[in-house]
Amino acid sequence: MRVLLRALAWPFRACFSARWVAFVPIVALTFMGLAGFAFCGAMDLMWRYGLWPWPLAVLGYVGYAAFLLFLVGVPFFGLLMLVGGLWSATGSRGHAGGWAVAILGPLAAAVLWFGCNITVVIAALILSRLPDGFGKRQPLPETMPLYVAAEGPDGLDSQAETFLADRLGPEAAAARLRFDAPGDSLRVSLSQSPGIYLFDAHFGRPVTLTLTSDPGGRVLSGWDGKPLPEGTTELTLYEGDWGDYYGVRVTIRPAEGGDPLLQRTYLLDGWMH
Repeated sequence: MRVLLRALAWPFRACFSARWVAFVPIVALTFMGLAGFAFCGAMDLMWRYGLWPWPLAVLGYVGYAAFLLFLVGVPFFGLLMLVGGLWSATGSRGHAGGWAVAILGPLAAAVLWFGCNITVVIAALILSRLPDGFGKRQPLPETMPLYVAAEGPDGLDSQAETFLADRLGPEAAAARLRFDAPGDSLRVSLSQSPGIYLFDAHFGRPVTLTLTSDPGGRVLSGWDGKPLPEGTTELTLYEGDWGDYYGVRVTIRPAEGGDPLLQRTYLLDGWMH
């Protein structure tokens, strides 16, 4: 047992001149994890409200990396405190303080680790309930017709129709509204929640789907040339909030590439996550 503890304790003895100094990286990593999450949260808020240039989004990954380092680093140093304390207490010199290190070190690491994670979960839940604001920043297309998703077998998305009528007036909205015909290769309909849609595709060949904001051309939710299976596929728009409609350009291309098989602009809203 003593030989095993000696073997496991070598990183502790090599890295730290004093047993208690191992608390320093534990506390430092905890602050690093909280700071990393705070930075990611700030980036998310800036992204939601359009206050941050997209090229700087790479800094958000620095925050993620800091939080991941915390997740791994704090348990590691807690283990080192346990092994180092036991080695010190049971070694040939038998330091009495080793037992305190072996007990208090892992305990402190566990308290800080779980406390930080609970704080992050609570903050993430609060952050997820904040409005996105993406749709409000998107102007409606000026000239193109706007397709409305189907609501049930016989109706259209009434909220989208009301939204467009409030923005353009009833007559102008009626002139621009379109809907998918029963025999069309693509039909878009509402699913169980706003922002979640059913794409019913029947092209008879492998196709890809790209969704972009219209106008603007920003790719939505990673749907950039993704395969669209034959039949019904459930799709979630993460940009935007419930009832906050904006133009979504749907582009269907052959899987092997080439000219689009279908391009339409739908009036859709996002999933309030």
